[in-house]
Amino acid sequence: MKIDYSAIPDYIEGYKQRIESGQEVVGEWITKLINWLYENFEKGTFRHDKYKSYRAVAWIENFTPHNKGKWAPQLLQLEPFQKFILSCVYGIVGNDGFRNFTEGAIFMGRKCGKSLVGSGILGYLAYGLDEQGAECYTIAPKLAQSAIIYDLLGYSIDHEAALKERTQSKKEGRYIPETNTWIKKLPFSEKKSDGGNPFCTAADEVGAWEGERGLKQWEVMASGSGARDEYFLFAISSGGYADDGLYDELFARGTQILNGVSEDTTLLPIFYQIDDPEKWDDIIELRKALPCLGVSVSYKFIQNEIRKAHASQSKRMEFLTKYACRKVTAKTAWLTRDVLKTTFGEQKITLEDARGAYGCFGVDLSKTTDLSSVSLIVEMRGKIYFFTRFFMPRNKLEEATERDGIPYAKYVERGFLKLSGENRIDYHDLEAWMDAVRKTYNIRILHTGYDVYSAAYFVDSLEMKGYAPESVRQGFNLTGIIYEAEGMLKDGVLVSAEDNDLMKLHLMDTAIKPEGTDSGRVKIEKVSYKVHIDGTASLLDALTMRYNHVAAEGRLLRNEAIK
Repeated sequence: MKIDYSAIPDYIEGYKQRIESGQEVVGEWITKLINWLYENFEKGTFRHDKYKSYRAVAWIENFTPHNKGKWAPQLLQLEPFQKFILSCVYGIVGNDGFRNFTEGAIFMGRKCGKSLVGSGILGYLAYGLDEQGAECYTIAPKLAQSAIIYDLLGYSIDHEAALKERTQSKKEGRYIPETNTWIKKLPFSEKKSDGGNPFCTAADEVGAWEGERGLKQWEVMASGSGARDEYFLFAISSGGYADDGLYDELFARGTQILNGVSEDTTLLPIFYQIDDPEKWDDIIELRKALPCLGVSVSYKFIQNEIRKAHASQSKRMEFLTKYACRKVTAKTAWLTRDVLKTTFGEQKITLEDARGAYGCFGVDLSKTTDLSSVSLIVEMRGKIYFFTRFFMPRNKLEEATERDGIPYAKYVERGFLKLSGENRIDYHDLEAWMDAVRKTYNIRILHTGYDVYSAAYFVDSLEMKGYAPESVRQGFNLTGIIYEAEGMLKDGVLVSAEDNDLMKLHLMDTAIKPEGTDSGRVKIEKVSYKVHIDGTASLLDALTMRYNHVAAEGRLLRNEAIK
């Protein structure tokens, strides 16, 4: 049968037009997502296959009934934002014709039908694509949690004859004999999941997943899917309270992509949340977090919840997290692509150009068995230039290259990375570079900031050589430095003196995490536990020295004598 593609609706373009016309109100991250999608459409990174989107939407609307409330058991009628989400999942394909996204993070406020749509995503992958031997899982820390999406799909199977006749209910789960497909619910168990070959995995309410176990479980499910051409691993959640877990990891990775500083095109970051936490009780602002407001969530209900939140601080925090989908302590990527483009632009100088200048060092020695970093800052002619060097044990080079996917040998050749020691970094190599800066180029070091975990003998040696070392306690104490550095980077005042791509990676992989109170305090963290930000830490250590002493030594630090 010939398909008339001109008659097929474009749900992505349609949603974009609704936003532009004011029919839909969305926040910063959805706006950036749409811009990012169209930028990649234009570049040819991927394209939108309208027919694949249409098929997925049609299947879900024909086989996904409401299971409770006034609409049960009527079939689900998808809203424009839901069609947009499904089109991104199913309709965006790479040049090979396969679905582009292998991971998804769908975060929005409570009562927007996340789990029901999640069951539709899972159902279409299990029934609508005829993947042979598909393994489809719902997963959560406890079996009762993983049963939410599983039971919603089970309701669809039991109430839709076309699905029920294809399915056998077994103790282990639901089985589809004609495609040898299993649908199962699982609690956390890295060992039990290892060795599987998931085609689809739905992770529900990841905002409540605690720390390392959740991250490890996600990795196990992702690594097990490697043999599939079109697997999909997706997380859905409102905001959460668990820190340093999967929610934080996916949100930080997603904002890094949407800020244009990540080359990753396999994670689909869909973040519906309010932009301004101060407007948490504003109905218009709340539409950014609750795209179903006025449909599955009534205005009356939300206004009642707002009144409760005004009467109680704990209720307010719950409302902000769950309905406004604003996790107070969520970390976000620090810098945007445009800021980094300015930072690593054309304004290059050499150490020779800085001969005779005053400057400050910053040293980060947090991992003597992996990476350490030294940054030099020199202010000249209204700009603060930074030079950064990295140090790694010689025997770790191959392992680190394979683990991080970074060609460290290239940076050794370019002089930005020095192999130091065999299995542990030799601090004398850091000192040797610092000594060369001072002696070869006559750069006069006024102060050196170092992290508090530095070895005592290293600090003593710096003291003896006149580097004036001062300890810097990383964390929320550096809030002022972080904000000042961000402002200077955005204004093009703080710039890289060199084309140091390794330092650029460290800045790209830096996230900002709020303290979680009204204090406004923040600290730096890694976007992902897999990356490194030692270069950022050493730069902030150096900037702390400038911040602490500019009032008394500003004329020297600004090198006003250098024209």
